[in-house]
Amino acid sequence: GNRNWGGLAPDPGLTGVLMAETITPIQDAGKIATAGHFTRKGQEHPRQVEGALDYANNITETARSNIENKTMHFLYLWPIADGVRARVKTVMGSYNQFNNSHGCRNSH
Repeated sequence: GNRNWGGLAPDPGLTGVLMAETITPIQDAGKIATAGHFTRKGQEHPRQVEGALDYANNITETARSNIENKTMHFLYLWPIADGVRARVKTVMGSYNQFNNSHGCRNSH
């Protein structure tokens, strides 16, 4: 679930496989790999209110989207789950809101 231009592949299953294959050699070399973004990082602006204000936009809330559970799990969480199974050391959160919750402050 990364930006379209920053992801490993357009297919979530392939992205998960490639993510795991990328994490392992990085961490075997003593470095810390990061999986990102968790979750729904699909656009740049307005992902942060502060950034929007810097560009003189009249935006008071970050971007949000609503998505059903099946799509969330298949399209966006699958690659991150493969990264977790590959024992990734860190996961970067997103600033976006989805289903009216901030990505890093979801009550679930």
